[in-house]
Amino acid sequence: MQNLARYMTSTVGLVCTRTEGGVNMMAAEWTYLVSKQPPHVAVVIADGGVTQTAAIKSGEFSVTLCSTGQAALADFAGSVSGRDVDKTASELVELCEPTVTSTPWVSGGVAALECRIAQVVDLPGYRMLIGAVLAAHTDDTKLGDPLVKHGAMYSLGAPAGEPRIAAAAEFLAGGSPAIRVAAAGHAPDESATWQVFLTDGRGGIARLGTAEPTEYGDLLASFDIPDAAASWNLRAAEVVVRRGGLAPGWTRISHRRIPADLADALAVPS
Repeated sequence: MQNLARYMTSTVGLVCTRTEGGVNMMAAEWTYLVSKQPPHVAVVIADGGVTQTAAIKSGEFSVTLCSTGQAALADFAGSVSGRDVDKTASELVELCEPTVTSTPWVSGGVAALECRIAQVVDLPGYRMLIGAVLAAHTDDTKLGDPLVKHGAMYSLGAPAGEPRIAAAAEFLAGGSPAIRVAAAGHAPDESATWQVFLTDGRGGIARLGTAEPTEYGDLLASFDIPDAAASWNLRAAEVVVRRGGLAPGWTRISHRRIPADLADALAVPS
């Protein structure tokens, strides 16, 4: 339990606050986007530190999501207290003037956010400061190069996973059962349509239809059972989902939403 943090992964943020002596900077390895619209970000900061006290007193903070080139700075900022030395004097630190708040931000990261504290959540030994993002300063040249904390600090490697589709399907009750299908898989062509088929598991295949990708490129659509499958044992049938450039996705068909007697009838050819 004491070493559980070694198994967790997060981005690293450089948090700045205004203090009576100037600007304090610290590294927060627990930095997360917690709401997209309107955007809110959370940083988790230990009790008793300069940053937590100053941020709550002023009601604001800035946070820079580090790029890999800031690994040494993040390590330094998380190891030294602002009570002992002014960390912003380092040549690795370039402070930029805020546009909305009064708190400067550190340049060189993937993104820097000016935040007003919207909520403070008490945790054992820490406080989570949830900030409403009032201004964002982004650098698209570093978009794919965030600093990642997983015990030690890392850069991202190649995209994970093979280019394939994950899918699921279920029967929907109605006048006659229909099939709802959901799937995800990032195709080389993001506008590529989804192709959905029904198979009896013995070589028979029937086309259920096509669907346009959702807002996020996924599939969520319902299809009537085609006449070509009227004589099938549908309890044994499977759905196959295809999209250009991806290995197809296969799925059993759940019958959780339909009555037991109707589910049994699916196994009886009509």
